[in-house]
Amino acid sequence: MVHVAGGPFSLRSLPAVELDDFWIDKFEVTNAQFKAFVDAGGYSRREYWKQPFTRDGSEIPWETAMVRFRDTTGRPGPATWELGAFPEGRGNYPVEGVSWYEAAAYAEFAGKNLPTVYHWYRAAGIGAMTENFSDILRVANFGGKGAEPVGRRSALSPFGSYDMAGNVKEWCFNETVGRRFLLGGAWTDANYMFREADAQDAFVRLPGFGFRCARYVKPVASALTASRRYSRYLSAQPDGRPRLDAAKVKAAEKFDG
Repeated sequence: MVHVAGGPFSLRSLPAVELDDFWIDKFEVTNAQFKAFVDAGGYSRREYWKQPFTRDGSEIPWETAMVRFRDTTGRPGPATWELGAFPEGRGNYPVEGVSWYEAAAYAEFAGKNLPTVYHWYRAAGIGAMTENFSDILRVANFGGKGAEPVGRRSALSPFGSYDMAGNVKEWCFNETVGRRFLLGGAWTDANYMFREADAQDAFVRLPGFGFRCARYVKPVASALTASRRYSRYLSAQPDGRPRLDAAKVKAAEKFDG
């Protein structure tokens, strides 16, 4: 993990906040790391699944939800795996095809947290800090043919984390209008998605959907984990590429005044 300095933070329509110092994973969570969670019985141990499962505004039973989290052969695991394992030779690639719930359960297993949108943007160097994305966008994995091993490209953020721009987009803790934020853009996206916000149903498990974890020095204020509306909304097409959600853009613009 890398250390991220706290301080005042603001971004577009998000309320200004004060962040304490924190830590964030240097790399996206890899297939090999997620396999440790699977091998430890992560999909059968309820203590890791602390977030209530909701669909269409109603909570659903744990057993019902867990049926959704299967690989291509019906075994517990990411949607991009088969026979309970990741493809050979891809241990150092980011895990992808995981839902927000699976990401949150892994974070619990690892003794960490999914970052809030504030912490994620702070670590990525987006917001009140001086923004200069030209260098990172030239080297980041956008619009490519697939994910690449973590850290292969020199897409380095100000505090020392890799691939916050591109490779896989990353689940964050906060909810927005019934969805969860995915930030940073993925290999499936155009590079403008580094700074734009995506929000998806927490059960969605598309290629290009991954995550990294954070660890906080102090307890995080509830204002930072609360549901947030944001001034940009996108949804995914079936292949995972971004598509403007006109209704949410209109609603967001009205909210932002």
